[in-house]
Amino acid sequence: MKKIMVPCVLATAVLLAWCASNNELHLPLDVSPENMTCVESVKQYLENADMQWKWAKVAQWDAIVVDYIWRLEDGSVFDTSVESVAQGCDSYNPQRDYNSWLPFTVGAGQMIAGFDAGVLDMKLWQTKTIKIPAAEAYGERDESYLIPIPKSSFSWADSLQPGEQVMTSQWQAFPVHEVDEENIILDANPPLAGKDLIFDITIKSIN
Repeated sequence: MKKIMVPCVLATAVLLAWCASNNELHLPLDVSPENMTCVESVKQYLENADMQWKWAKVAQWDAIVVDYIWRLEDGSVFDTSVESVAQGCDSYNPQRDYNSWLPFTVGAGQMIAGFDAGVLDMKLWQTKTIKIPAAEAYGERDESYLIPIPKSSFSWADSLQPGEQVMTSQWQAFPVHEVDEENIILDANPPLAGKDLIFDITIKSIN
């Protein structure tokens, strides 16, 4: 039995080393049964994704490609490149190529700072969950960004409800925060201001 197993082990090691050197190790990380809930689809992906390979680590200025799940504290998925999770979380876009993943250069300012820092030293095919506090993401909410606009500026002002979008004269769209007796108060804060962000990141390639 030992004479048969040893060559198999060596052959497997050679195959894995070749795949690693070519960054072409493709694993079925996003297979998900139908009718899974959003929480279940995320859980299954994370259980299967982190293969803990031990080769190349991400360094500053590396050009990398990642799969990601972008979640909020309430468990909702804001965005994802994982097809099964998108389907399970009702955010599937049939026009999107879910095999293209997300390429960026580490440290080049293409991602928010917390995301850039979170991928450093990750290994090829490793999956890691990072939490980015609001202050390191889109900032805390700022009450000075609540802009009062006189109702007289809008003929339909009395019909507006909080959450509806209003286009300003500068062609900027802001949601209605509140409507009082004299003003429509628009919210110019970024939509994710004040929210902590959670990213589940899998390293697909490192160059």
